[in-house]
Amino acid sequence: MKSLIVSDLCKKKPTIRLVLATVALGMGLDAPSISRVNHCRPPTSLEAYMQEIG
Repeated sequence: MKSLIVSDLCKKKPTIRLVLATVALGMGLDAPSISRVNHCRPPTSLEAYMQEIG
């Protein structure tokens, strides 16, 4: 399921509109279609925040 979601997000016009995921989904993901990322709670440190936003 993860590979299908990631491959769809990497397209210019994906069919998926919303994904609720952990930080692990976005690691190494270069998806031009993602325009907004919302965090449910603040990260524990500045270093963790920098890793999350890429």
